[in-house]
Amino acid sequence: MGDELLDLVVVGSINVDLVVHSEVLPRPGETVSGSHFERFFGGKGANQAAAAARAGARVGFAGAVGDDAFGPEALADLAAEGIDVAAVRTLPGCATGIAAIVVDAKGENQIALAAGANAAVDAASAEAAIEQLKPGGLVVLSFEVPDAPLAAAARRAAAVGARVLVTPAPVVSTTVTRWPGTWVVLPPSVTIAPSAPMVTTTGAPQKAERARAAAAARPRPSAASVVAISR
Repeated sequence: MGDELLDLVVVGSINVDLVVHSEVLPRPGETVSGSHFERFFGGKGANQAAAAARAGARVGFAGAVGDDAFGPEALADLAAEGIDVAAVRTLPGCATGIAAIVVDAKGENQIALAAGANAAVDAASAEAAIEQLKPGGLVVLSFEVPDAPLAAAARRAAAVGARVLVTPAPVVSTTVTRWPGTWVVLPPSVTIAPSAPMVTTTGAPQKAERARAAAAARPRPSAASVVAISR
């Protein structure tokens, strides 16, 4: 990593989005003809990091790519955004994460993810990136990588006095609770005080609504230095 301390560290996913545009979405077992194909660099974590970097933050990233053709290109894209990628591992014999996306004429889509290297993001990479944070910096987490590095990142952030912002998407069946010093953003957007335990949902709308109501009743913390939220 560079000598300059970071404003923000993202622990998250790196994907290559493979997008086919079609008049309609395919039904089960159906093949449809597409009008054109596009390729983008994405992943919830990478998108958040790019948004923060474009807003002027000094951003570091902890994650993983494969040693396939997509891996170096995804790393180069992050670096081109000015993001420190020293804590992004390239994993031998592993594929880079991809999203296969079909978009119809109305803008509706179908998405299938193959996690690839995202499933092997480790705690050591997350902790190493956080060591480069400036005092009072921000750690951003989301759920396209395993729980272990996220929990380790939250613990390390608390130990060094950093703040933690979690965007709990995609919704997963596992629940990680009581990460220290965590702000949780519940879709569409609710902020919880840093001292509050983490509130998670498991996909049931009524549970999500109760979580939002509980969060809204808590006092709101002061604004973070940089907050970047992606869909």
